[in-house]
Amino acid sequence: MNVRVDDDAINDIAEIRGWLRERSALQEAAFLSELERAIDQLRAHPRSGTHYIGGTRKLLIADRHYLVVHTVDEEAVLIVAVAHTSRKPGFWLERD
Repeated sequence: MNVRVDDDAINDIAEIRGWLRERSALQEAAFLSELERAIDQLRAHPRSGTHYIGGTRKLLIADRHYLVVHTVDEEAVLIVAVAHTSRKPGFWLERD
């Protein structure tokens, strides 16, 4: 199945990468590797993860400190947010 990444989720990923890069290039690389695995998992098993807020699903990644928030329809998985688990649940629903 196709996996698309919303522009806001791309910005989330860039922010996470920048934060991790300031601390450790290895942590950034590990996050990217885990994110790629999560995308591969969603491609193969679109309903991976658990039901979440506002009709979304969440898939925990990167040693369970980050989550991929996504929706699924007949044609594609849409990643709407990527966030640290400490972020306010549903923050992506307030985006324009």
